[in-house]
Amino acid sequence: MRKFIVFICLLAAFSESSGQGCLPEGKTFSAQSQIDNFSAIYPGCTEIQGNVLIGGSGNNLTNLNGLQQITRVDSNLYIGDWDVNGATSLAWLNGLNNLFAVGGNLEISGNYSLIGLSGLESLASIGKCFKLISDNNLENISDLENLQTIGSTIQLWHNNLNSLEGLGAIDSIGGDLIIDDCNSIQDLNGLQNLKTVGGLVNISENPELANLEGLNSLKSTGAGLVINNNPNLTKLDALSNLTEIGSNTLAITANISLNSIVGIENISPISISWLYLYYNPMLSYCHISNICEFLEIFPYENYISSNAEGCESSYDISAACEEVGVEDYPLNRNLKIYPNPVSGYIYIDTQSAADNFELSIHDVSGRIIINQQFSGTLAAIDVHYLESGVYFVKMCNKQKFPVAGLIKK
Repeated sequence: MRKFIVFICLLAAFSESSGQGCLPEGKTFSAQSQIDNFSAIYPGCTEIQGNVLIGGSGNNLTNLNGLQQITRVDSNLYIGDWDVNGATSLAWLNGLNNLFAVGGNLEISGNYSLIGLSGLESLASIGKCFKLISDNNLENISDLENLQTIGSTIQLWHNNLNSLEGLGAIDSIGGDLIIDDCNSIQDLNGLQNLKTVGGLVNISENPELANLEGLNSLKSTGAGLVINNNPNLTKLDALSNLTEIGSNTLAITANISLNSIVGIENISPISISWLYLYYNPMLSYCHISNICEFLEIFPYENYISSNAEGCESSYDISAACEEVGVEDYPLNRNLKIYPNPVSGYIYIDTQSAADNFELSIHDVSGRIIINQQFSGTLAAIDVHYLESGVYFVKMCNKQKFPVAGLIKK
């Protein structure tokens, strides 16, 4: 009986250490000896199921060479700790060379000696967030060149990055894009294939950032756009493909060298819920078409102040919009909608002959509810089945996009 019990215990230990999936409770490496002895204690452990924490307050981790056999972490992988000064003494991440996937978050933080991500060349997938936080001497992330997927947020905060090369294969993320307090970065090249961001794009407090080159392919965000306190930023023209920001905030604030917001003119005005333009002392050109339309549709959903002459207030911008004329930007006065409020049919008078034009009705989130083709000057649309609420009517003809509000009773 005793031999049988011993056999069962040995079998359980062997199963934990030798199967592909191992350590469901996770593993913490707070001493160099734990890393050095890992392969001897867990000889077949290649896929760790639980959370992995590498780091501690002793600042005594110098290499990860003992972790060569790990190919996957199913949960979260934390290297360092941003709340612990100098959580490791790692200069590189060599030893993780066979790691190809992290199922949860990958957070590399508080590693003051870290200067590069050599060792992560095989990493192809991060299931949730990728965060680089308070790695003060980290200069580049080019070793991530094989990274194809990031499921949620990218957060780069308080580091010395001078390039984002290494993220070029990422074309979409489900969460936020946060680039904040990156002291040496001058542009965003490396994100050139990023097209959609499911959450917020926040570019803030990057002292050397001069332009947003690298975001040229960005088409949509799901939770707004914030560009704040980038003292050397002069232009936004790299954002010219951005059309939707998820019915959320557009904030361009405290960028002391910014002189124009040309580049954001293709953001749909009905995808903006609130507009912040303030403390941009060089900014004098704000009367681009979508901002003009937004201010007419939503005259009170804004805070505009302390910019240069021409952008000092919403009244200044609206006055400049009036001066450029309808050939340059289409006000909603070019659409007459009646009756409004409506319960059955609406009649839309374009007030000018048009061979062909497209009319669409959007809800407050920007979603298209009705889309129809018309010709001539008058159109009738049955809206009796729409739920009561506020909608927007948009006309598209010869690249002019007048927008008007509609209330469904």
